[in-house]
Amino acid sequence: MPVLVIAVTAGLTVVAIEVLPRTLLFPVVDLFAPTGVQSTFLQPGQTPAADCERVLSETARDLRPTCSVCKVVERCVHGLPAMLRRAVSHEPISQPSARAVNEPLTVVFSAADPSLALSACQRAGAMSAPPPAPSHRVCFAAGMPR
Repeated sequence: MPVLVIAVTAGLTVVAIEVLPRTLLFPVVDLFAPTGVQSTFLQPGQTPAADCERVLSETARDLRPTCSVCKVVERCVHGLPAMLRRAVSHEPISQPSARAVNEPLTVVFSAADPSLALSACQRAGAMSAPPPAPSHRVCFAAGMPR
């Protein structure tokens, strides 16, 4: 009987790992600056589409005043591609990223010139609320554990 319980638990775990992320809708907002820096804002997955749309509109509303000439692209994504899954994990990634200390927000910065991406990340951290505010963002250079 214990072997059956372990087998069923393992099977359900595999199903949850493989299927659940594809059933969630992840709010993803890309901000394209005229300087060539792209900032991708990643939030946790939502189950109802309306919740995902609400998070998107709130995020975009908060971003637009910071850069009126930037292009903002909003989308709810079924599951995340491998690169974005890694970005929301604590594993190092190949681009600079910022994390809010006590909020589930990850921002990934990319640019043709990696120093521009790192500079944008550092500015985002410096411009956020000072610690210990929950919205304080910490910038992590490319390849650094987060």
